[in-house]
Amino acid sequence: MEHSDLKKTASSVTSKTEFKELFFDVDEEEEARVSEFECYSKKITDLLDCDEYIPKSVCEETANEIKEFLKQITFLMENNLLEQYCENNKIRVSDCLKLIETVNNIDSLVKEHNEQFISSKMISEKEYLDTVLLGIDPEIKLDEDQRRVVLTDEDNCLVIAGAGAGKT
Repeated sequence: MEHSDLKKTASSVTSKTEFKELFFDVDEEEEARVSEFECYSKKITDLLDCDEYIPKSVCEETANEIKEFLKQITFLMENNLLEQYCENNKIRVSDCLKLIETVNNIDSLVKEHNEQFISSKMISEKEYLDTVLLGIDPEIKLDEDQRRVVLTDEDNCLVIAGAGAGKT
């Protein structure tokens, strides 16, 4: 059952008993729910563990992709059904809570990841950044702000600098 179908069905449920039957009956959908949870958890983990700069569009796309699933988990929490859901689907409650917290804080986590990435690359790519303009003009050296711009792989990046500052 797709999330939209599940959401429509869940909104038409009138009692906790009907809700429990919808979400907690062990059936073919159990594997789909577990694998979906594992897929989203892995997607977030892989995103934050990658050795790349994470553009805002990728962050937003990932959060939006997981949003409907998190709404369902939040609904379960609000109705004191999360523990039973997790038990029936062999998912740890702490993993559900961690996924919710991570997605809710995704912007700050990605910002922190990107800062660490840039700091790391400023060191590991120092030789390249020191010599990248030697063929054009041996007198031109990139300063720290220019190096950060080179390493930032954002979808849109506005660089404001005066003439002769080395924007190109």
